[in-house]
Amino acid sequence: MKYPQKVAYLGGPGSFSQIGCMQRFPDAELHACANFERAFRAVETGECDLGLVPIENSIAGRVTDVHLLLRNSELFIVGEVFVPVEHSLMAIPGASLETIQKVASHHQALSQCADFLARSGYQATAVAATSEAARMVRERGDKSFAAIAHESAARHHGLDVLETSIQDFQDNVTRFVILSRENVAAAQAYANPITTITLDFEENPNELHRALSGFAQNNITVTRIESYASRRTLSSASFMIDFMGALEEPHVRKTVDELTTIASRVHHYGTYESAKQALPQAS
Repeated sequence: MKYPQKVAYLGGPGSFSQIGCMQRFPDAELHACANFERAFRAVETGECDLGLVPIENSIAGRVTDVHLLLRNSELFIVGEVFVPVEHSLMAIPGASLETIQKVASHHQALSQCADFLARSGYQATAVAATSEAARMVRERGDKSFAAIAHESAARHHGLDVLETSIQDFQDNVTRFVILSRENVAAAQAYANPITTITLDFEENPNELHRALSGFAQNNITVTRIESYASRRTLSSASFMIDFMGALEEPHVRKTVDELTTIASRVHHYGTYESAKQALPQAS
């Protein structure tokens, strides 16, 4: 992959997306976007070379907005990044756990801290990004208002961290994918390739079992499958599938060719290097 000059991401300084960008592209110029749509658009128009967006969390599951945007985009997935998630509660100096009444964060972060919020009795408000929540707390200057975000957001916005590691599960990881206008897989050699595709079934979603049996028969490991409720008819459905292997491998090509006879549409998002070795090990 050509090293990017500019990378689009969601949020701002201190967001988990920014942490993912700095982890993978430490020397690139980073372009903060207010929402996922703008991040996709920045890559599609050429304003940015690449984009980095979260696609799933080990606790909260898939990021639905990103999945839907991918389906309506011509962008390719050219890489992945895993970022361990640790949430902190932060507020303006002088605030305390006793003064807090309302807490803002991205809806995924709120769901990942559901037990903490239930115990505290704080009123939760969803915003576009965790870093946006920290910015709002700083600007409001209200001791009753706090944010849930990475502690680096507190440092950037001059907030006090009132409590750390408030996520419900400590082994919490978000998977990010790298988006590009170009499919670079043909020019790359991967040690551990992973491929992402979608399958559309117009009339008979039950054909999925036939599609999956092809992976097993050809000794291909499926690492993830997500279903979509089709907006066309009640009898149609779509599935996003990640599996180990590259399209250039004969057994993978054979499987994909078989899928084209079962599904009404097969769309290839990209082949890229698996980054699962970066996942933290359970203790």
